[in-house]
Amino acid sequence: MSKTQNNLQKVMFRRKAAVAAIVVATFLFLVFINIISAYILQRMGTLLKDSQSERLRSTALLAAELLERDLTFFDDPYERGLARITLAQIRTEHQLEAAYIIDADRTILLDSRPELEWQTMRSYLTQDSILIKQALEKENAVSPLYSIEGNYFKNVYQRLSPLQGHPVILVLEANAGFFRALEQFRGALIVAAITSGILLIFLTGFLIIATSRFLRTERQLEQSQRLASLGQMAATVAHEIRNPLGIIKSSSDILKKKITPNNHTELIEYIDDEVQRINRLISDFLALSKQPQLTLEKYNLTHQLESLVDTLNQAHPDITFKSRIAPDLFVHYDQDRLQQVLLNILQNSIQALEGRSGEIEITAETFRAKRKPFLAIKISDNGPGIKTNPEQIFEPFYTTKSRGTGLGLAVSKRIIEAHNGSIRVSNQKPTGLRVELEFPANKEEKR
Repeated sequence: MSKTQNNLQKVMFRRKAAVAAIVVATFLFLVFINIISAYILQRMGTLLKDSQSERLRSTALLAAELLERDLTFFDDPYERGLARITLAQIRTEHQLEAAYIIDADRTILLDSRPELEWQTMRSYLTQDSILIKQALEKENAVSPLYSIEGNYFKNVYQRLSPLQGHPVILVLEANAGFFRALEQFRGALIVAAITSGILLIFLTGFLIIATSRFLRTERQLEQSQRLASLGQMAATVAHEIRNPLGIIKSSSDILKKKITPNNHTELIEYIDDEVQRINRLISDFLALSKQPQLTLEKYNLTHQLESLVDTLNQAHPDITFKSRIAPDLFVHYDQDRLQQVLLNILQNSIQALEGRSGEIEITAETFRAKRKPFLAIKISDNGPGIKTNPEQIFEPFYTTKSRGTGLGLAVSKRIIEAHNGSIRVSNQKPTGLRVELEFPANKEEKR
């Protein structure tokens, strides 16, 4: 691995680690805030319940002293009137919802509001039967928090001195409306936790996308800088190499004229072949280092692809070529440059099949993205694929062939990017490789 690639991987690792750290820190912060809020809410509710229970106990003891002083016989209307007045005063002064007296069977004997005495039994008294029994044996007992139709309240049950030999219970009911606010706050806390979770998911996605785009831009910038350096070097090297190549080619032509046909002519042909190969390498090198200059015109790509498939079918009868090409694909593109890219990709697929029977599929169609037309070309084969990272095949000088220069696909990538498009490669399952080209279908489109 080169030093540049190693540094790039380190940068990518640091960026991903930073994103992970931000996401984890945000998640822990939100969890901490929610836990603290839930704890404070729970603690506040407990303190309020305890405080109200103590208040009810104290009020019940005071009320019991007052009632036991004035009430001896229930059958005496005068004493019942005094006791009712005492209950009404207790309810008003201590801001209670209700104050009444029941017997051991939970039947209402006397209420501070006479109009409610007809309610001989109230539903929550049945639920508090155990507490009432405890109150008969001890001083008092406080009920849990009740909620009926959104109204919160608590009861206290206080034993009174037996009247006519029968034990009776004083019941005081206190409003606990502040618990409604706590419930609303608890609901808001749950909504906030769900909302923060959703926001965290969006934040994670945004950071991942932003980091990926940043790294991709950083890679492209680094590659552009590297290609610019190659361009400066290529111009000098090409000039220095082509001058002696021209002399070698001229000398080869002179030798051909002087040597008889059967006298070592093969050696002369070797010289010509190698000179041509070096010239092609120099041309690819120069093409890679320069920004491709395109001539965009409107062509029928369908005809060009069909002609290309027919030619390859005849040249490689052992390979099956399948095509799914949309009719009349009139697209703005540089015909010669795109032909160069398609031939380069298809030749790689053919070489990947290693001369054995195989299959290559070509598809082409247009699609719309952001209300703009784009062209998509896909070339797939069922060869062995790429064992390493498939995207490496676009790196200059990367090749898996013994005589390859590793510049063809790098040049192809630059041509597609000059069309404001993209080129992607991926391994197929179970075997094979797929190359996807996409670029705007109209000359004025920008990606």
